[in-house]
Amino acid sequence: MMLCNPCLKESMILPQPRNTTIKGPYTNIGFEFDSKTNDYKCVAIWFDDEDYAFEVYTVGSDSWREINMSQDVIVGIMGAKLQDGLCWNGVCYWFVVFDDTYENVLTFNVSNEEFDLIRDLPVGELLVSDDRPHLSVWNDSLVLCWRDTDNNLCISTMDGTKNVQLPTLDSHFRVLPFSKNDDFLIKFWRDYGTQTQFVSCNFPRGISMIFYVLARNVAAFFECFYVKSLVSIKRRGEVD
Repeated sequence: MMLCNPCLKESMILPQPRNTTIKGPYTNIGFEFDSKTNDYKCVAIWFDDEDYAFEVYTVGSDSWREINMSQDVIVGIMGAKLQDGLCWNGVCYWFVVFDDTYENVLTFNVSNEEFDLIRDLPVGELLVSDDRPHLSVWNDSLVLCWRDTDNNLCISTMDGTKNVQLPTLDSHFRVLPFSKNDDFLIKFWRDYGTQTQFVSCNFPRGISMIFYVLARNVAAFFECFYVKSLVSIKRRGEVD
């Protein structure tokens, strides 16, 4: 895993975690800034049908350490897959998916290093992969995005108090977590390796800008997290 602060022109590659026994299908990771300690943290999660491990890396200490998860949360994720990771405002989120059904959201608070589950999603039906569910950010609030049976893009705050719809979608889409003053940046594409369309949209005013990117040979699976911070990622005591 690599950390990069382009504003400060800094980068670093993290050391390997301590876990060497539990691999699972893949490692779930998260990256956020801990405002209480003024430091960056990475969390790594491994689990399979029988075992699990959780570790946190702190940039300031340059080390991984094991952490715990409460038994009720462990029961809520065992046998599932974690998908669509999003880290925002000091918390990391992942969908908990059982047999293609998106049931809960696993959370990790980087300050107190505690896991929890969001069990009630703001949608009146079970979500599956064909609904394109994913998490994003809308005006500093976590939101759930999905496609309904009428092919509309639906966006709702997690408490269900605010929601909008964008009609007629016949392609893949993702609401990127860069929203301000009701502006959304939405990515549309039909197949991996084909032309990608980005739409800057303000729902009260309508679509404001469209631009295209010819994306070919782009990896379909990756983890990428953005944190708005100018705090250095250099380890304590490290000099240029």
